[in-house]
Amino acid sequence: MKRVGSWSVGATLVGALAAPALGGETPLYQPRPDWVMPAPPTSTNAPGLDGPLYPIIDTQVRFDRGTVWSYRNIATRMATPEIIQQAGTISIPWQPAKGDLIIHKIEIIRGTERIDALSGGKKLEVLRREKQLERFSIDGELTATLAIDGLQVGDLLEIAFSISSKEDVIAPAMQDAVSLPVDPLPIGFGRTRLIWADASKMKYKLLADGVLPKVVARAGEREVLVEGLLPKAAELPTDAPPRLFKLPIIEVSSFDDWAAVSRVMAPYYQSSNVAPGGDLAKQIAAIKASSNDPLQRTAAALQLVQEKVRYLYNGLDKGNYAPQSVEQTWTVRYGDCKAKTLLLLTILRALGIEAEAMLAHTQIGGLLPNRLPSALAFNHVIVHATIADKEYWLDGTMTGTRLEDLADVPPFGWGLPVRETGAELVELPLRAPQRPIVAMTLDLDQRAGIGFPTVAQMSMTLRGELAAAFAMLKSRGSQVATSDTVRDLILKLIKSATGNEPVLGSYSFDYDPATAAAEVRATSAVSNLWWRENGRWRFQLDRTVSDISFDPDRARAAWQAIPVWVGNPQRTRVAIKLQLPEVHDDFAVEGDAEIDDLLANIRIDRKIERAREMIALRDDRADNGGEIAPGAVAATRERVALAKSRLLTVVAPEKLPQRWEAVQQARKDGRFKPIIAIYSAAIANKPDDANGYVNRANFYDDVYDYAAALADLDQAVKLAPNAELYRSRAALREIAGQIDKALEDRKAAAALEPTSTETIVSLGGHLVRHGQGDAALALVDKGIAQGGKGRPALMARKADFLAWLGRKDEALQLLDAAVTAQPGSTNLLNERCWIKAQLNAQLDSALKDCTKAIELSESSAAALDSRALVYFRLGRFDDALADLAAALDAVPHLPASLYLRGIINNRLGKPDEGKRDLAAATFMSPLVADEYQHFGITP
Repeated sequence: MKRVGSWSVGATLVGALAAPALGGETPLYQPRPDWVMPAPPTSTNAPGLDGPLYPIIDTQVRFDRGTVWSYRNIATRMATPEIIQQAGTISIPWQPAKGDLIIHKIEIIRGTERIDALSGGKKLEVLRREKQLERFSIDGELTATLAIDGLQVGDLLEIAFSISSKEDVIAPAMQDAVSLPVDPLPIGFGRTRLIWADASKMKYKLLADGVLPKVVARAGEREVLVEGLLPKAAELPTDAPPRLFKLPIIEVSSFDDWAAVSRVMAPYYQSSNVAPGGDLAKQIAAIKASSNDPLQRTAAALQLVQEKVRYLYNGLDKGNYAPQSVEQTWTVRYGDCKAKTLLLLTILRALGIEAEAMLAHTQIGGLLPNRLPSALAFNHVIVHATIADKEYWLDGTMTGTRLEDLADVPPFGWGLPVRETGAELVELPLRAPQRPIVAMTLDLDQRAGIGFPTVAQMSMTLRGELAAAFAMLKSRGSQVATSDTVRDLILKLIKSATGNEPVLGSYSFDYDPATAAAEVRATSAVSNLWWRENGRWRFQLDRTVSDISFDPDRARAAWQAIPVWVGNPQRTRVAIKLQLPEVHDDFAVEGDAEIDDLLANIRIDRKIERAREMIALRDDRADNGGEIAPGAVAATRERVALAKSRLLTVVAPEKLPQRWEAVQQARKDGRFKPIIAIYSAAIANKPDDANGYVNRANFYDDVYDYAAALADLDQAVKLAPNAELYRSRAALREIAGQIDKALEDRKAAAALEPTSTETIVSLGGHLVRHGQGDAALALVDKGIAQGGKGRPALMARKADFLAWLGRKDEALQLLDAAVTAQPGSTNLLNERCWIKAQLNAQLDSALKDCTKAIELSESSAAALDSRALVYFRLGRFDDALADLAAALDAVPHLPASLYLRGIINNRLGKPDEGKRDLAAATFMSPLVADEYQHFGITP
């Protein structure tokens, strides 16, 4: 037996201890002889044959006169090299301030041979790692480690050790919580034994279901035995209340009740004497002099503790239960929840405010009523104060609590007041905080017109942890404030506010210590906030009801009686102002202008302001949290679903300026200037980032300023050339008449991505349009031969090329083969219809192709445009105009549809309408006439 002795905090932090041969020394606790492990297999070293399965885990815990001894015997079969890698290094942590680690044996069993892994003077290395230091926590835990030499596949590694633990703070009381293995954990044998003397009056409680521990009384002792694996816990819905989840642990405690726990902690939270004339005494005097209002004094005291004493958990010595002294905390200016609570209690009592400590658990406080009374049930302590008969729960470890927030209740579920006379558990009320944790104001400028980027000015007030994070960033100076990390954080906030990816123009943020709030401001351009439905453009003004989710799964019979947990209380505020373009008709608002009912325990106070060219919304949302009773689930689901079906939406008038008209007017009035300024600011902020130029080029392209788009793509290609940029610039160069340069770009794209479908189509299209048909066909044939997902698209493009070259029969035969291979492809059906219309061939079957494509397609604008050309070829101008109207209703800015409509209007003797459509089409797409004219279709 080898003993690793207690290590003091002042000892070497990383060291190695020899494992002395203790000879006849009796360990502090020696497992009884009949508690040995099951015998390992001896007839073979092969795992899984002639013996029990492995690993084997034997846990025995003895409670003896204030000390808890935990003995573990673990045997693991080294069945594979991977297991040797994982299990071949032993790591045993323990708390030296509370007790000892005793190594009983570390042995390799190889057949009938037992090899002592500690023979020959081998040492265990003892490390102090402080694994939680990055979380501001030190506990003095040590870890004994040993890499086992000579392990071979088939060996059995057996380890036995004991760890003692004595909690002086609660002595002579004893407690422990032992985790139990749960099915389907792959172990061969497992058991847990808990032993204590009858006189110690221990109690136990298994928190999991499905196993009844065996209780054996013998010779003045009581033994509780759990063997094997716990059955897998009954599955619960993810939104079940936390209090219903079962922990796979067995608890043991000598405390009679919660009152006993309360009493044992009380001596550690008595008011400390504050040195007269000292700095802390002066702070208390200043608070007292600042106001006679006890709430004002309480807020000032809490702010002092939160902001002048940084958090650091101290688990050294008795620190896991006993706080350090008030004077020490104030001197070193750090402390954990215990130290901060004692400090706050001392200040409040000095100010004449009734206050006491309260134990809590920050994660599983809802389970407390079902747990065994013990100090282990808690991981936090706060202050419970009473002022003018009203209760307050004050947490010194939080940040940013001000007078307005004093009535907020932490979401801990239950707490235990610490009193000399003892106390029972009390339930903490659930209510929304007094101030919003996030208050967002969003000013959306859509005056440039519907369908263009929205200028979004966001102001967001943050409290709590987010505010603290921005306060820290602000304190680090301008270099951090302008870093990519901060910029990405701002972008995420804008996206969460608007629902789409923004282009960030400018931003700033500040922190106000007086209100403990961070203010984030940003200006951005956001696209695609409007969508088209039933011939009208729409914008979802609601940002609150749409964010509510209530769709609990209670289909299983066993789940129907389970309440629904809707989360912890919170409060948010959203204010949106939408500035609209000047149009002849008013914008309408659909959906719920008022919300009178609770939605899943959420109260929404909504206010709307209307003007002709402005709509403003303010939603104050208070989440009360908690549970929805089983009997109310169906009605709650119905109310939430109904509210989500009536989201507040702005609906544009049916008749709006056509896109090309809006672009021309916006250029004239300067309405695009704010949008362009944002794109330009983004470039100025990151001049070496090609994305800034690409984003602005995309905007210019969308508003038909092709020269400006080309200039920006020139810069983007210089910074970060790639195939996609080359292809995009080639298209703009062709519009500009730079045919040779366009070809250079397409060849450059092909050099980078020679097998890309997009590159083959781009380069092949250029070649066929400029007299190199054979080269275009060779290129596309090579791509088709490669196969893959792009093959159908390349076959369609080859048919396009053949049609352009006048090789009608080959083009149609190729498309027939493609459609036969993929008869349900709407793209191929539309392509065959279009080429037949271009070639003025097989028009009857072309109509069938287009009609089928329209019926099968989710987006039919392209097929409608193709069928209109068929009708044009047949001389059915009214039918053609009807299809073009439908196509333009779905996509109002299709240059090809407008161009064909202009031609038809000219044929029908409507030259003014025809001229307008033709001008609009060529304004949007300067090359649109080329394809029509190539196939003999002219204005």
